[in-house]
Amino acid sequence: MKKHVYEYDEVVVGNNLAALFYCYKNLCPLLHKEGAPLFSFDFFEKDFPFEDIYLTNSLHELKTPNGSIFVGRKKIEIYSELLFILSVAGLVPFSDKIEKIRLEEKQVKVVTKRGRSSVVKFNKIRVFSPDTLDGIGLKEIKKQKLRVLDIFRIISKKHNFDLIKTEDSFVNEIQFVNSKKRKDIKNIMVFSSLSKKETDSFNFSVVPLKYKLRDVLEQSGIEKRKYDSNIGLDFIDRKTYNQDIKYYDDKDIIIDTRTEREICQGRKQSMYSNLLGAYPWRLHHLLMASNGMIR
Repeated sequence: MKKHVYEYDEVVVGNNLAALFYCYKNLCPLLHKEGAPLFSFDFFEKDFPFEDIYLTNSLHELKTPNGSIFVGRKKIEIYSELLFILSVAGLVPFSDKIEKIRLEEKQVKVVTKRGRSSVVKFNKIRVFSPDTLDGIGLKEIKKQKLRVLDIFRIISKKHNFDLIKTEDSFVNEIQFVNSKKRKDIKNIMVFSSLSKKETDSFNFSVVPLKYKLRDVLEQSGIEKRKYDSNIGLDFIDRKTYNQDIKYYDDKDIIIDTRTEREICQGRKQSMYSNLLGAYPWRLHHLLMASNGMIR
């Protein structure tokens, strides 16, 4: 059986929000492969320029020991909405089934689940997530510290904090989230910025982390329950995320390193220039309760 061949003028490879914004604005097909997850507590800035892509922002209040701060919409919500709209518009041809993407001259070979393969031909390829594309030349790696996430179940007196930040790289940020199993129990997501050597050291392991974490929580005004000797911290999991900066050397592709904000503030697409151009915005208006104007 012959491989199915897709042909596009421009194709986008990426699994981040910048890639989704670009495809949404420019009506480009997206080759999407799973990558680092977004968390339910990742928010856009309160002044994020959603109006440049005809969407609306909404404010969320986060309570901290130093008072409230206001942020914009949840990133995971926008990610899910845009991916859904692009899929319905036929701009995610392989859905979430991609296991491997490989560049081969003026085409890419896409391998999906169960080993099925297809060929995508293009005039231009734009890459937002180079790690998901095989066959491109790696020029240089600039080492960065790992982003370390430790998850605990916390047992303490009730409080209304959502966020605690510190100036230290070890326990830099604490986010309070509801437990998936019980709504009356909170989990905490503890972020640190550590080198590989530090993550292998006992000094930055779970035991000293608990002591430091208790100190930070107590100094922030969180109290233990009357019948407990300490604030309870039950360790659940540790995850590490590579943040190395990679530079690639391939003249046949466009490595796009722009942020979500930069993509949104780029050239505006005329949303009513033609039927295809209006389609994604119209879908968003009808299905996602967007109040952007559709002509």
